[in-house]
Amino acid sequence: MKNRILYFMNVDWDWIKQRPHFIAEGLATKNEIKVIYQYRYQRDGLQNNDRTVPLAPIYVIPKIDNLKYFNRINLFIKKNFVERQIKNFKPNIIYLTYPTQIYSIPDDYAGKIVYDCMDDHLAINNKSRESIFKAEKILVQRANIVITSSKSLKNKLENRYNISRISIVRNGFNGPILEIKQQQLKRNKHLTLAYIGTISHWFDTEVIKKSLKEIPELNYLLIGPFDAGERISDPRVNYMGTVNHNQLFNKIKNVDALI
Repeated sequence: MKNRILYFMNVDWDWIKQRPHFIAEGLATKNEIKVIYQYRYQRDGLQNNDRTVPLAPIYVIPKIDNLKYFNRINLFIKKNFVERQIKNFKPNIIYLTYPTQIYSIPDDYAGKIVYDCMDDHLAINNKSRESIFKAEKILVQRANIVITSSKSLKNKLENRYNISRISIVRNGFNGPILEIKQQQLKRNKHLTLAYIGTISHWFDTEVIKKSLKEIPELNYLLIGPFDAGERISDPRVNYMGTVNHNQLFNKIKNVDALI
């Protein structure tokens, strides 16, 4: 008998394709799965990912999640949405990918809960560190299975919450392997560093600006959606936006290093 998994993503399905997408698609090969996620109204930087699994977006009131008291409205919407999904889909497993998602799970849910911790959420959310700590503590205590993407994260969660039942599921790769001949790049007077991934509030813009000031020949190529934070206004910083996986190598094949 197949498991029925309600998979709660923390990013829009059309966000740059990464760990949550691939795990959802992998689970769907041997289980019945339904993916729920909070719909992102700001569609800039998104891509049209294939609808390989059943999707159920949650439509909340935009821009109030970080407002005290008002964010309770969206929590109410999400909790009611999840309760309806549980009632209709009848999952025996709920797969969570972010600490505060636990607040949307009814107290009387009797199935198993999986927590996939793929980031040190306390380290990258200084403003809401206390509330995330509280939510994650509740989640790891309630979860039947806790997964981390690295040994470092495993150690942090074990020490932070005094738990030991954590398994490691590392990030992987499921695409074609590029056969690239080694080549000696021709160095020129410019030095280009490339970054691939989300650019958000935790992105260290200060060190980028400092390096640009100290190294005149330095340039940056930033590939990925701009989510939040400060956009550096400098001609030596190229914000390329979202690039499909199969085009990434051609975009970075001539850079000097990746960061």
